[in-house]
Amino acid sequence: MALEPAARSALAEMIDAIDGRGFRSPELMVIGDNALNGMSSATLDGRRAAAAPPVMAAAAAGLPIRPVTLPRAVLADMEQACRDLAAGALNVAGFRERILGDLALWEADLAGPKAEGPAWFDVLAISGAAVADLTDAASGSAGGARRMLAGAAKRFRAAAGLPGDELVEIHMGVETVHTLNPRGLAELDGLTQVDHVDLRRPKRLVIGVGQNDGLVSAIMAGKRIDVFDRRLARLPEAMRRLGEALAPGLEETQRVVLLGLPRPGLVANLRPKTLHPDEQDPGRDPKARDHWRRYVGFLAMRGDMTGREVVEFDAHAAETWRKAVEAFRGAIGRTADRVIEVDPATLLAPYDQKHGGAGLPVDVGGRRLALGNLIIDPETPGLYGIDNLNLNGAGQALIARALADALVPGTGDAVDIDAAARAEPLLHDAPPLLNPAAFLISLLSPFVTFERI
Repeated sequence: MALEPAARSALAEMIDAIDGRGFRSPELMVIGDNALNGMSSATLDGRRAAAAPPVMAAAAAGLPIRPVTLPRAVLADMEQACRDLAAGALNVAGFRERILGDLALWEADLAGPKAEGPAWFDVLAISGAAVADLTDAASGSAGGARRMLAGAAKRFRAAAGLPGDELVEIHMGVETVHTLNPRGLAELDGLTQVDHVDLRRPKRLVIGVGQNDGLVSAIMAGKRIDVFDRRLARLPEAMRRLGEALAPGLEETQRVVLLGLPRPGLVANLRPKTLHPDEQDPGRDPKARDHWRRYVGFLAMRGDMTGREVVEFDAHAAETWRKAVEAFRGAIGRTADRVIEVDPATLLAPYDQKHGGAGLPVDVGGRRLALGNLIIDPETPGLYGIDNLNLNGAGQALIARALADALVPGTGDAVDIDAAARAEPLLHDAPPLLNPAAFLISLLSPFVTFERI
């Protein structure tokens, strides 16, 4: 909703009085999904949020930014779960109890207005958000998320095991409430990410959204399913609507940085069907380039895409995103000439070890590593977390470098990728068991069938 000028000014003055200056006309705001909030290894916590790509980019570009602060993980630390599983200290039942314990703490935190703590953050990206969630108050505001969280928590407690739909809704509910309204202020409860942009009028805006509109679901499934394709086909129209909703809040924005979609074939989770890619000849069909004969979605080990189908899916995703950007630019009007695109596929393609790339060289504890997009395990360091869907700290630093250059040209080199790699536990202290198949499948395979991943 576009706020009336008087109402917007009054609300901004109220927030200023509660939480100091910096709310209005911030140097930088960030909206979107888990591509920009620091999520990795199916986990979001304070460490990851503080090193999210736009946070690293802001530091390199010399721009102030207030990242999300988190008292604990949302909802559990999957890397720690792997460690505990390897040590015999955890099973699925124990993991359920751990989630219930964290959920109870979050419910207490989010129960009502707080007298202390930040009232706002500059990074508003929410894990699992689809394009519509940036504008739909029913799913994308703190008030709507409270209702979603209450319903999902009730169903989760009544169910056995780890039902995937409820886990996703609980995670998104907790994160949305805390991110968009950390103090629990009644005046902010109905605002979406786009409403916050309209309220605050940033000088620079980073947007990264669209991957959860069918694309990641297909990558996880290792198969193009009709429901996923239909959602992806609606992406240009969804981006047009997003542009229309954003336009009033962009009148004073000097630069809009738009992060593109991942290329499906580059994502580690869409892996060659063989466990050892070097034991299988690449597909010889020239239309498949140097792709393998068959691919599956790693987390659930399901699906069966041919190399040619992966190449076609890559091209389809790229063309759909081109149309989406065109629709977005057309909808935001005069601000269209201020849009700068950052393409993650271009950034990650040189390190495509699945298809012959050499990997990104980094120095971690005196070891020279080559990081790419193979499935990560103790012997194969890479650019992804243990979910093999979200980039780890080193991969996110690559994105941060490009974002910094887009925000303030010439500042990207200030992002220290080696430092980000050294700070990434997976590259120097990986869990002893990174592929506990029965455990991860029981936890995460339900996400494959859930459309809002």
